[in-house]
Amino acid sequence: MKKVFKTAAFLLAMGLMTSTFTSCGEDDENDEEKIAQEDAELAELVNFDGLKAYAQATGKIKIEGVITSDKKLKEFEVIDANDNVVATLGEKDATTKEKEVDENGKKVKRYTMTVTSTEIPVQILKFRIKAGVKSPKTSAAIGETLKVTIGSASSSTGSYLSLADNTIYTQSQAKDNASKIDVIAESDGKAGDKNRQVIGIKRASKAKDATIGDNAGKTALFDGDGKSIEDASYVLKGTIITDGPDDACIAKFTVTPNADGTAAIDGVIIKNSDKLPLDVTAFTFSK
Repeated sequence: MKKVFKTAAFLLAMGLMTSTFTSCGEDDENDEEKIAQEDAELAELVNFDGLKAYAQATGKIKIEGVITSDKKLKEFEVIDANDNVVATLGEKDATTKEKEVDENGKKVKRYTMTVTSTEIPVQILKFRIKAGVKSPKTSAAIGETLKVTIGSASSSTGSYLSLADNTIYTQSQAKDNASKIDVIAESDGKAGDKNRQVIGIKRASKAKDATIGDNAGKTALFDGDGKSIEDASYVLKGTIITDGPDDACIAKFTVTPNADGTAAIDGVIIKNSDKLPLDVTAFTFSK
C-alpha cells in the first residue's frame, strides 16, 4: 500500500491524464469501461521515481534510470510540445526485467525498465507511456520557454539574467539579487553611448561591477559547439548550466540583436524538479 500511495502521488504531481471516449452501443461502452479500468491500474502502479536527467554541454540531456510497473512497458516515449516523438524507449533501448516480490504476504509480479543514456535536445518535453492499453498516458510539460529582452549595461531594460527566475534585472536590482544572476549582456561602444548595441551574453561573474561579479551565481557557459567559455568572452548562442543541487538548471539559448540596441534571448530552460531531477555534477563551476 505504501508503494501505491507513493506512486499515485508522484503521477498526480506530474499531471498524468486519462482519456475519455464517446461511443454508441453496448459493446463500445464495455470496451470503454475496460480501457478506463486498465488506465486506472496503470496510473496507480507505474513509478518514475528512478529517472534522472543529466545535463550536457551541447544543450542536450541524457535521461537515465529505472521505471517500475506492474505491467510490462512496451514503449516509453519522450515527446515535444507539439506531441512529436523525440525519443522512443522500449525493448531495443532499455532492459526490462520481471521479478516476483512479496507484498503483504502475497506474491506479485513487478517489471523494471532500465533506460540508459538517451540524448535529447533541451526543449519543452513530455513523457508518454504505451503499455498495451488503448489510451496512452501523457505527463505535464517539463521545461519552460526562455524569451526575454536584454539591454546594455545601466539600461532601463535590464542587462542581468537570472535563469532560476527566468527574469531580467536592472543594475540596481541585480546588486540586491546578485546570487541569482547567471549571465549578463555584453555590449560594444563605451558606457553612455546612445548607439551602444548588445552583441552577446557572458558569465555574470565577469561583470565589471564587483558587487555583482563577486556574488553572482556559479555557472558554466558553452558556445554552440559545446566549447567551454572560461574567460570574459561573450556568445550569441549556446548552453548555460547553473550550479545546484536545488537550483540547478540547463538552458539552450540564442541571442538576436535588435535595431534599438537591445537583444532578444530565446530558448528553453529545464530546471531541477521532482518531475525530473537534473544532475549537473559532471561540470566544474567557478567564478
